[in-house]
Amino acid sequence: MSVFSQSFLPGWLGKGAFLYSANSPQVVQGLPLAGQLGAHTGGSDTVYVWADTVAGNIATSVVSNVLVRGLSGVIGFQGTLSWDPAVITFQQVSGFGLPGMSAANFGLGQTGNGVLTYAWNDATLFGQNLADGSAAFSLSFSLSGPSGTSTAIQFENSPTALEISNSAFMTMPVIYGSGLATINGVLRNDVPEAGFGNLVAVSHPFQAGQGSFEVMLPFEGQDITAVSLRNLQGKEIGNPIRWNTSERRLHCELAAGLCPGAMILEIEHAGSLACKRILVNGK
Repeated sequence: MSVFSQSFLPGWLGKGAFLYSANSPQVVQGLPLAGQLGAHTGGSDTVYVWADTVAGNIATSVVSNVLVRGLSGVIGFQGTLSWDPAVITFQQVSGFGLPGMSAANFGLGQTGNGVLTYAWNDATLFGQNLADGSAAFSLSFSLSGPSGTSTAIQFENSPTALEISNSAFMTMPVIYGSGLATINGVLRNDVPEAGFGNLVAVSHPFQAGQGSFEVMLPFEGQDITAVSLRNLQGKEIGNPIRWNTSERRLHCELAAGLCPGAMILEIEHAGSLACKRILVNGK
């Protein structure tokens, strides 16, 4: 289960603990950036697939697009998506972006349990392309859970294995990013969300130096010993982040090859752990 389907996550800072500065400098007061850019970044042949993050009021509908980057010459596109059915209810799949894709390419029998499978093949075997930032398909949900709850919209390797293949019949390297659906939440940077503080939104168009952001800290920055990123299930996705501190400010710079999606920014400080949700936009 996603940590964000829980109403409370121990170790997270409360409302208003962080503020986001959209125009933060690349380096705070000239301090050198610490930390290493990790291996959770893709090369020139990597495909990125991620789900949109969405929010709305109870009983309203939202659409989470499954977006791609680097999808070129593909003949096979398959996998599994899951979510917490106590929070959102599946309505339909639409917006098919690949030639010949239709509802018949989707396994809908377990959507009531929060599981959807998909499998598409190019009938020509020549390989198909999608423009960067395009939707392979779109999922519509009704926000049916209690106010203030959230769930990850995440990629799974079962029951249908995650795989993208090209016209050379080779499996392509892929990095997946989770989306987040929130009921009565807000996706702005300046308004607290129920139980989770402010959502830090980062514009990250796959270019070095473009995924920078800054947060204000409720403790001294000099007490920070490590900063890392985790997925919505709490699994570390490497260390694709460089960071430095100045007084009570933490400045972060994301690696150019990081897949967009909703993530957890984890901060170790003075023997304690503080975490924050961030939304990395792919454009």
